[in-house]
Amino acid sequence: MVILSIPLVIGLTWWGGTRDYDFLAEPSATQIEIAKARATQELARPADLFGVESPAAEPGMAHKPPKPPPAPKPKAPPIEVGDLDQVPPLNAWRDRKDVPAGSFIELASRLEAEAKLAWARVAWERVLDTSLPNDEELDAALNGVRRIRATIPHDETAAEDAPLLTLRIETPKDRSELTKQAAKLAVETLKQASDHLVRFEPEVVATTGGDTPQLVVSIVAKGSDDPPPSVTRQAPSSVDGLQSGILVAAFKLVASSLAVSDELRPISSPSQGEPPMEALSTRITRLAWREFGDRATAE
Repeated sequence: MVILSIPLVIGLTWWGGTRDYDFLAEPSATQIEIAKARATQELARPADLFGVESPAAEPGMAHKPPKPPPAPKPKAPPIEVGDLDQVPPLNAWRDRKDVPAGSFIELASRLEAEAKLAWARVAWERVLDTSLPNDEELDAALNGVRRIRATIPHDETAAEDAPLLTLRIETPKDRSELTKQAAKLAVETLKQASDHLVRFEPEVVATTGGDTPQLVVSIVAKGSDDPPPSVTRQAPSSVDGLQSGILVAAFKLVASSLAVSDELRPISSPSQGEPPMEALSTRITRLAWREFGDRATAE
């Protein structure tokens, strides 16, 4: 009975629903547009089977458009150079305070790549003593100076007309001999750090001391009667410790003297654990050493 009713159902469905349709005739333009519209709507609405419920937006929160990408940094203005076959003066580009640190870094990097190391070193030094570098630029300049100092040969002979300064150290009497050894090493270190632009001679004065052994370090022009600025530090019981303390004090004395300079930027402070010799030979540029020597002997 069920099998016999199947043809009857199919026939009634055709008669009631599709008997008026002509499946061989081409659809009209209107029918095509209606079909397109329905298809577009169906595609735009995701099926429930694969739909993911979107989280409800919090009240008062509107959809924010994506932030535009940051604008590129302006390119640092170039710096003109002269005859690179000549020996560069220590004060090259000293008057270019209007130039940002990035320009000197670009110049120093290019000169170093071209093996013009003497000129590259001067450009790195202008980052330190003329411009206002950020932390990243400061590190780049310090590394550049260290790199070139380790590459180019140094003149170990100090000029006879270089300023002569006295490294004066007051030390407890029981550490006088150790301090003399440390002072002799310290003046050699200072000569090398300044590229022999300043000459130093040691003077050790024994004191009675107090409860805490202390060093009193000062740098003064030979024959000067004016009381010089000084730095006081604890006096270690070894030559190496005494030498390190003397050099740390010397760095502070040079930096404080140049802090009042109208021509040069303040000297950057050493990082924690930085050896005193490295700070003296990189953070204090040759131009700064020369000005320090001239300033000390003129007073």
